[in-house]
Amino acid sequence: VIEIEAPPLRERKEDIPLLIEFFLQRLCKELRKKHKGFNKEAFTACLNYRWPGNVRQLRNIVERAIIMSSEDWIQVEDLPPEISGARFEAPGFNAVTEDIRKATQAFERQFIKAMIDRCGGNREEAAGRMGINPSTLYRKMKDIGLNE
Repeated sequence: VIEIEAPPLRERKEDIPLLIEFFLQRLCKELRKKHKGFNKEAFTACLNYRWPGNVRQLRNIVERAIIMSSEDWIQVEDLPPEISGARFEAPGFNAVTEDIRKATQAFERQFIKAMIDRCGGNREEAAGRMGINPSTLYRKMKDIGLNE
C-alpha cells in the first residue's frame, strides 16, 4: 500500500481553473451539452469558495452547473447558494410578525416567479428544473395566487 498525501483544494487555488476546464470538457461531452465555460463572476465565485468537499465536490458542482445552465456561459446563478453567495429573501418578509404559512407562500411565490422568468416563461421547463410535475406547479401557482 502506497500512501499519497495531497493538500486540500482550498490550499491549491491554482488547480481550480484547470480542474474546472477538465470537468467541463469531460462532462459536457458525457452529458451532450455545449457550454463555453464559466463566466467571470461564476469563475471568481469558485475561486473564492473553500471547497470542503475537495475535488469531488468541485466535479459535482461543475456537473450541476452544466445541467442547470441554459446559456452558452455558465452563470453564477447556476451555482448553489453556498458558492454563489446568493441569499434568497422574500420581499416584505418579516420573521417576527408572519406565521410560517405566510412565510412559505412568500418564498414559494418569489421562487416560482424567478424560475419561470429564468426559463423564459416556459412553465414545463421551470417545473422540470424544480423537480416537480407541471400539474404540481400549476396547483402551487393557483394556491399562492400566481395565475397569470
